[in-house]
Amino acid sequence: MGAKTKREKIIVNYRSIKDQATAIANEQWVLDFQFTDRIAINFCLRNKLTMRVVTHRAQQDNRPIAERYETIIDHLNGSMTVTSNIPAEDILNMDEIPCYIDMISNRTIDFKGEKSIEAADTGHGKTRFTVVLTTTMGGEVLRVLIILKGLKKVPKMQFPKNFAVTTAPGGSMREDIMHKWIGEVIDKRGVFKRKKSCALFMDSYGSHKKESVLAGNERSA
Repeated sequence: MGAKTKREKIIVNYRSIKDQATAIANEQWVLDFQFTDRIAINFCLRNKLTMRVVTHRAQQDNRPIAERYETIIDHLNGSMTVTSNIPAEDILNMDEIPCYIDMISNRTIDFKGEKSIEAADTGHGKTRFTVVLTTTMGGEVLRVLIILKGLKKVPKMQFPKNFAVTTAPGGSMREDIMHKWIGEVIDKRGVFKRKKSCALFMDSYGSHKKESVLAGNERSA
């Protein structure tokens, strides 16, 4: 279980340990096999195993290494071909990142030996919004689009000129907000209207691939 499970990043609990032990016992034709919760706990103690908080999560890619390598090389070669005659300031990359209103740390400095460590917050630790960032290969950061969650209207306040603000029930990118991004960020810069050749790189998120969005980019170009 150990090395393979850790390598495959499988979540393990006492139930999965019991299931694995039972499967092994069945393979070995062990009769009257019993693996109680207490046995599972003792097994973990003997092997220096304990319940831990997950610190890193990653989406598992089950493709063979050779296939993944080929995909990366094809992408890099294709990108080089597309951008070979385009200046760095006209090669753009866009992506979204979730942020939180109250991004406080879960650690604090306190006296040794204290059994209870308390902290106060604003109650908005889980209130999320989305930041849409667009940069050029030349290092320029274009106008930033902020998507506020759960609001019907944008608050009436003065925002910096290099920020555009909109709202969405889920706080995430949608087809209509993609059009707003084109108008408020791409068109405001004017690069697609001034230059004959430009390149825009985005991931394959659903709203990025909508026909109306792609058509909007083509009209801007």
